[in-house]
Amino acid sequence: MLSVRTINVYCADRLDYAIAPHSYPEHAQYIFGDLKHPSMKAYRASQLRRGIAAMHLSGHASNEAATAHGTSSSPCPVTRVLIARDATTDEFLGVIVWEVLGERVDADVLQIAAPRGQLSSELPEIGPYPVALHRPAWDLFAERMGTAQEAFVKGRDTVFVKYLSVAPSAQRRGVGRKMMAGVFRDAWARTFESSALQPDSSISLGPFVFPNPGTLARPPRPQRLVYLDAAPTPGAVPFYTSLGFKEMGRFGVPELIPECPQMISMGWDGTLADRA
Repeated sequence: MLSVRTINVYCADRLDYAIAPHSYPEHAQYIFGDLKHPSMKAYRASQLRRGIAAMHLSGHASNEAATAHGTSSSPCPVTRVLIARDATTDEFLGVIVWEVLGERVDADVLQIAAPRGQLSSELPEIGPYPVALHRPAWDLFAERMGTAQEAFVKGRDTVFVKYLSVAPSAQRRGVGRKMMAGVFRDAWARTFESSALQPDSSISLGPFVFPNPGTLARPPRPQRLVYLDAAPTPGAVPFYTSLGFKEMGRFGVPELIPECPQMISMGWDGTLADRA
């Protein structure tokens, strides 16, 4: 059985492009159709590749001085991608992707980061939509997703968890909780250091999972909020609620696909830290 000390969490790199993409939860079949179709897998893989590329571009901008709010013409949002693996077998356990809303890497930083072309200022395109996509339903769903997000964010500094996936064999083993610790590190300290993810210092990542005030050095209050859209699975709401998230509302497309379950918008404002 896994324990937090046998889960290695690290910043994804281009070698992780080869990770077999996990599809959306089963409820997504109502909008995306056949979740195992090659076009669906290619679409999911392209999302992961874009997230990893964005992280490498924004990895040189982990503080306020290196980012611009809203007005930057850079195509690169400040992005983080973490991979979890078994520290003994190297088995893939999970992946999490999040963005810092309203912040993008300044164009000058991109030029400094890639003086010899080691990094490209262009992000890879997301692949074509899956062939079975119900496009009208997806367009309306995406619109309502944005509305739900804005209802919580309201222009405030927020970390948006775009994607959290744990391998079926690693469910309920602490993998998701440990990856979320990286999100809370980003939210509390308004910065993100990949060195904090190394096994010998990973206990300092979260104000609730691995409390270690001496190395965390966090501000007394979170510097960013955290928002996510939870899938309507049996364990999703209890999991996020245990981390201090509150349900903000639900959204879906019942007028187009009545049988499609609704997504759950959830927000975190630091309340759990008071109990740490």
